[in-house]
Amino acid sequence: MMLTARRRVAATAFGVATAIVLLATIARRIDPLPDGLRAQYFANAAWQGAPAIERVEPPSTGHVTAAARALGRAEFSASWTGWILVPHGGEYSFTVKPEPSASVFVDGRPAGAVDLTSGSHSVLLRSVHRAGATQLEFLWAHDGSPQEPVPSWTLRARRISPTRLVVDRTLTRAAAFAFDAWMVVSLAILAYAFWPEIRVRAPRWRTPSFARDPSWRSVPWVIAGSVVINVIGIWWGLPTVWAGDEMTPVAVVSGMAQRFSHGWWFTYPPFHYYVLAIAYSPMLALHQYVAIDPDRFDLMLTVIARCVTVVMSAVTVLATFLCGRRAFGSRAGLCAAALLPLVAPYIYYSKTANLDVPYLCWFALSLIFYLRLLDGGDARDALCWALFGTMAVCTKDQAFGLYVLMPVAVAYEISRQNAERGVTHPFLRAVVDRRILVAGATAVLAFVLIHNIIFNSEGFAAHVRNITGPASQNYRAFEPTLAGRLGLLSLTIRLIRVSCGWPLFLTCVAGIVIACANPGLRRRAIWLLVPAVSYYVFALNVILYNYDRFSLPFCLIFVLFGGFAIDRLLAWTVISRPVRATAAAAIVSYTFLYGVTVDVLMVTDSRYYVERWLAARAAPGTPIAVSSFPLYVPRLNRYDATDVYDPARVEEMRPRYFIVNADYTLTEPPQSGLGQILAMLHSGGSNYRLVLRARSPAPWPWLPGGHPDLVGPRKDPFIVSFLRNINPTIEVYERQEPEQSQR
Repeated sequence: MMLTARRRVAATAFGVATAIVLLATIARRIDPLPDGLRAQYFANAAWQGAPAIERVEPPSTGHVTAAARALGRAEFSASWTGWILVPHGGEYSFTVKPEPSASVFVDGRPAGAVDLTSGSHSVLLRSVHRAGATQLEFLWAHDGSPQEPVPSWTLRARRISPTRLVVDRTLTRAAAFAFDAWMVVSLAILAYAFWPEIRVRAPRWRTPSFARDPSWRSVPWVIAGSVVINVIGIWWGLPTVWAGDEMTPVAVVSGMAQRFSHGWWFTYPPFHYYVLAIAYSPMLALHQYVAIDPDRFDLMLTVIARCVTVVMSAVTVLATFLCGRRAFGSRAGLCAAALLPLVAPYIYYSKTANLDVPYLCWFALSLIFYLRLLDGGDARDALCWALFGTMAVCTKDQAFGLYVLMPVAVAYEISRQNAERGVTHPFLRAVVDRRILVAGATAVLAFVLIHNIIFNSEGFAAHVRNITGPASQNYRAFEPTLAGRLGLLSLTIRLIRVSCGWPLFLTCVAGIVIACANPGLRRRAIWLLVPAVSYYVFALNVILYNYDRFSLPFCLIFVLFGGFAIDRLLAWTVISRPVRATAAAAIVSYTFLYGVTVDVLMVTDSRYYVERWLAARAAPGTPIAVSSFPLYVPRLNRYDATDVYDPARVEEMRPRYFIVNADYTLTEPPQSGLGQILAMLHSGGSNYRLVLRARSPAPWPWLPGGHPDLVGPRKDPFIVSFLRNINPTIEVYERQEPEQSQR
């Protein structure tokens, strides 16, 4: 990559911006001046002896509660000493609650209403806590205004001047927004550095080849159909959550509060948190001016997150068309784009706030430029391939497996093209090819920026420890032996087949065979399969575990071959055109009914029926016992619902109803507490009787080979699909009064 004058300027600007942000971030650490007072906690009620805990913090209920846990005592005392910075002179009144167990002194005087000049004044706050009471509020009011909490920034453990306070507040604010500013400036610098390359070409879809392509004109209809499929059932389970592992608003908002820095990390990489933070921003801004009920506000943010997934699913469908078009032709790409939205787990995860469709979206976009590179693309294609690929990895860690072998394929293809042109040392020249260097540099820079490694190295390290530590092996389902790895391979093939359904699965296999048997397509077919092989070897084969959502990258690659097979079927002149069209329509129709069973059973989920049944019989506040997490049972917010796993607790509570998810308790060990409860409920000798067993029937029982986790008996204890949680078998047991039992 040539270091032009423009890029030298960009590199200098990036270095200066980084240095400024680093200085703003570490300036506060040079002279640490944390908000708060010198807090001392004593293991007695008289502030006597050496303090058991001593630190700098604002007086608050949260800090007192944390100290109470650390002390492990029901009775203790606490004091806070330091200085309070009064911004404006006048009459101030101070209150500390609860009274009379707490008191406050300003400038050595009991603080009722006092006249204070602007500047620093000494403050002493003392409190006694007994019987687990940890409430503490420090309030003030100025010149008769309503009382409000004393801001933590006005409290200091040592005396400082007003000028020092201004400098401190400025540095604090600068450090808080440093990462945001650095990200914006870095993106602007990157755009400046590569602007000549960016503006060279108009978008591909505006070129005459797309304008003349009849398949391209059908793509919007395919995308619109996929959006309709994904929007149906998008409210499933809300306002509670029936979809496991969804991104929750609190996780995103808490990350925003920390600026995704200061040690912030989560189970997943940060990129989709950024995407959702942008999507949430208008609603969060509105919430600053319009009071919204917290539960309703949380619901709105969840719906926004699910809508983001719907949009990314539509982009994935478009990318599938572009990949199929480049690999096998326009009609094959259109068929592939029409098939992907009908894959059962894809339908499910395209309407939830999980990360599976988002990372698949970035992978599909990177696949476009991967195929372009294999066809002799330029450095711009390499940059986009690496950028979208890094976005995929920074959305979900396991996506890295897709990209381990892809650079090898690109380097090999460049080497082959070098050899055809008579270049000396073709493979060595391929390794140092400008496109490879651009891709590598882009991937490294994007990874560092997205993970915020410069300003949040501790958070990145914590995330790495989380995904590589001993806890990560808890999900292992197969042993690292030959038999275990063969079992994983068998499960992976079964999951792809179950996700697609038999007709589409066989169609995809036929497409792979036909493409590999065709000398003109063989190399392209192999390169297209490289990400799938890489993903299996370097991701699934390492974690020794698989789930239907983990198989979505396989399904995306498979439908490209499935679209190719249908295209060849429609072009096969050996049989008549009506027969060909009928066969293709049968494959698509079966796959449509197979997949949209997800939507039908979401809309008619058994838990909705149980909720209506309870509403007609149980008054609000009725005691109800459940035996599962909330995502496995009906929504019971209007009742007094409690998780119960102890038989003695059932006798103590005597709930009116006991609700069981029969699918998830099928293999409960009989010796466990829940197993004993289930035995009691099933025995018929208890005071509880089964009064309702609900599971909505399959929408089209005549369809052979339906999805086993949607319409099957669900007897297999080895759960590898969350689709099983749609429309579960819910049992309701009612407590029988003596007279009812006699009757």
